[in-house]
Amino acid sequence: MPVQSVRLQNGDSFEESVFKETSRALRALREPYTVASPFYLEGKRQYDGLIIGTRAVFTLEMKNASGSVHMGPNTPLSIRDNLGHEIDAFKNRQEDARTQADMQWRKLSDYFKDNYGTDSIFVKAVLGCPNGTKFCVPPEHRDFSDYRVTVLFATVGELPKLVQTMEPPYPLVLDEKVQDILIRGIRDGVYSLSEGEKKLVTDVMPPRETASTDRSQP
Repeated sequence: MPVQSVRLQNGDSFEESVFKETSRALRALREPYTVASPFYLEGKRQYDGLIIGTRAVFTLEMKNASGSVHMGPNTPLSIRDNLGHEIDAFKNRQEDARTQADMQWRKLSDYFKDNYGTDSIFVKAVLGCPNGTKFCVPPEHRDFSDYRVTVLFATVGELPKLVQTMEPPYPLVLDEKVQDILIRGIRDGVYSLSEGEKKLVTDVMPPRETASTDRSQP
């Protein structure tokens, strides 16, 4: 590979720039990665992008707002412009941005379990914003090494650092072949894969002594 850029659907101009910039940045690294453009998982939930690395899968929920993101331990998330005013386009939605991102990793984890019979694939949600965005959120949401946090916040330019830094709580290797199978299953449907290919994904398992560990999020 080492980096496979897969266009599943065309995104808006911001999503396209994320797809291209992230693919270009990851090409400078030695590990194989797969970067996918926006898509609908099984025709239902929308994803703004996906990064599959050797140790984890990252769902991307991108918000094109370069002001600031605010969230407290007991206060909901708000996205504000450069003057500090909450942006109307992100207010009063059925799901706020953090909830959207949180639901995405959960749905993708369920998808892997239902279609491959494994819950060993570590999935992490990322809420991404343009470069220059200020994040006024609890520090754990900006700690790219903390696998226990359900949603991490990052700028577009920080995505390569995030996917390199994140280490699941157990050993896992998603090699080039497994990455290709996962993305083809999403793009073409799991029915398009051979039984041997599906078994390669099913057999991606942590060691027996860590099998009881929560394998996606706290």
